[in-house]
Amino acid sequence: MAKVKRRGLGSVVSCDPAGGTTFAAVGMSKSIEPPKRNRAKIPRETLDDDLATMEPGIEEASEFKFMQLWDPNETSDEIMDTLFDSKAEAAWEIEYPHGVTDVFDGWVSDLEPDTIEIAGMLARGVTVQRTSDITRNAAA
Repeated sequence: MAKVKRRGLGSVVSCDPAGGTTFAAVGMSKSIEPPKRNRAKIPRETLDDDLATMEPGIEEASEFKFMQLWDPNETSDEIMDTLFDSKAEAAWEIEYPHGVTDVFDGWVSDLEPDTIEIAGMLARGVTVQRTSDITRNAAA
């Protein structure tokens, strides 16, 4: 059976500043870069080994980035400014078009205005430092 290829259209970034489970979309996103997942590699050689080998360590820190179409008068867009100013952690959710979601905690470390162009939309890059494991929820 052939796999169905998925497009990014329909992906949604949401957060809950209270850290619970009441997620609200943070405006419209132009692009989303989900957090990487990688583990530290720990050497496990002994004095009588002929081959250097590694074993998995703890999961390393990672960032979540997205390009937010930004309207400074929109409450859902201004949540990013509030989180940045307060240095508070929030619960984050990325919903993919096939219904799978990734949920994790993190704090907003960067708000980067995008280049302003005559025919372009106002946008800004948002970077979130992940502070918890990612919980993946299967499509319903």
